[in-house]
Amino acid sequence: IPELNTHKWYQVLESIKFRLLQMYSKPKHWQSAYPALVATLCASPHDVFSQQWFGLLVSGLQPRLKDRTTRATALIGLSRLVWTYLFRTQDSSANTTKVLNDLVRLVFVPGRRSFISADREFVEPLLHLIRIIGWKHRNFTFKNIIFPLMQADLFSSNRELRVIDLETDKIVVGIRAFLAVINDLEIGEPPPFPLHFESQSSVEVFGFATTPVSLRTPRDTPSRSTPTDDRLSQPIALTGFDNTSTEAYMRFCRILGSITNFCDNNFGGQATLDNQLTTTPKTPIADAFSFARRGIDEPLSQIDIRNGLR
Repeated sequence: IPELNTHKWYQVLESIKFRLLQMYSKPKHWQSAYPALVATLCASPHDVFSQQWFGLLVSGLQPRLKDRTTRATALIGLSRLVWTYLFRTQDSSANTTKVLNDLVRLVFVPGRRSFISADREFVEPLLHLIRIIGWKHRNFTFKNIIFPLMQADLFSSNRELRVIDLETDKIVVGIRAFLAVINDLEIGEPPPFPLHFESQSSVEVFGFATTPVSLRTPRDTPSRSTPTDDRLSQPIALTGFDNTSTEAYMRFCRILGSITNFCDNNFGGQATLDNQLTTTPKTPIADAFSFARRGIDEPLSQIDIRNGLR
């Protein structure tokens, strides 16, 4: 956007940023100052943004990501910064790869120390962040983010898996992220700038529109913010996909099949039945599953009352 690179606009933003930095240094103001600083920096001239965004607002973000009370705000701000970095600025391939690797280490912490959860307030900005990276750097996203989240190497190994070996929240996020990235590729439109998330109205400090809107094209609609469940349950059309996306899709299907088999073996109908047969029922089976018609005036027993028979 040429208007963002004028000297007058730069002076206005610098005066605003000076005040915000004073607030940002105080923990009690972080929830308000961080989104405001992100917005100011995203609207700054390209060279100013490129010089300041990572060192000022990203490098020290991990404590905020670990804290549940600030995690959503941190992820939303990070998704906006990354969108601006990848879609508005130009950087060398080597430096971009370094930045993305640093982001992966920051957000997608490996092992049990990870703070990734399946809570909606955290998943929505996290998925949008993955979509943003996935649109610009597809192979990197599949290899370094999505498949590690799905524990692809674990399911591809020949070792016997146990329930305790799985990080289920990560797997759920990985599956949803893959489908979201593929959905963008099918539609052929990049993810919009993340102005707002439906689950985040309580942490937003500005009165943004209720749906993400692209800063570059008016064609984006509310349905482009996050793919709907109906859309994600439909078959994927591979026509027009490049080799990287097609190979990633085939690998995704194999991993998903392994996950399904694992769940069936451990939580399928036979496993549930075996568990029931080895547990002494608290309610006598004869009473709990009686289909005999009861007389209108016949009093209810204590067993009937516990089972909700009125």
